[in-house]
Amino acid sequence: ERVDIHTGQTQTLAVFDAAYTLGYTHLSDDGRRLLLPLADARILPTGRNRQHNRDIAEQYRHQMLVTRMVELDLHHDTERTLWEEPGWVTHAQYRPGHPQQVLFNHEWTWPVGLERLWLWDSSGRRPLRAAGIDAGGHTTSANDDISHEVWAADGRTALYHGYRRVYD
Repeated sequence: ERVDIHTGQTQTLAVFDAAYTLGYTHLSDDGRRLLLPLADARILPTGRNRQHNRDIAEQYRHQMLVTRMVELDLHHDTERTLWEEPGWVTHAQYRPGHPQQVLFNHEWTWPVGLERLWLWDSSGRRPLRAAGIDAGGHTTSANDDISHEVWAADGRTALYHGYRRVYD
């Protein structure tokens, strides 16, 4: 829906089947595109009862669930599926100045440190973190706990928070 902040009038932009649950939406910086991650709602009972992030990742694989990444063109009132992601996506954002690239997450995935942050464009998708030593000389590990990714305003980097799990 779209709501006019002055009049309170609403407009329905799209209606989706109840078989999906919606993650966080994102508007491109040109105001033309609205990005909607539509995850398979069959994962919700697992999410409510999960003991560990691994539960979600395993259920997505076991049930072969996907998240439909849908784009609404607000200028032409059209809808298209950009791609289907084999994971639970809840956060997705267009890159500032480059709406053909999308930063997205795998929610409640495992291992979090390497499987959460992803980038998509017309050439496909790729994870943004790899095991090893980062530019600051710190170890990047599958055991890191990271979340809440966003683009920096200039679109050159993605920001997130978390902590490194250090084991002896």
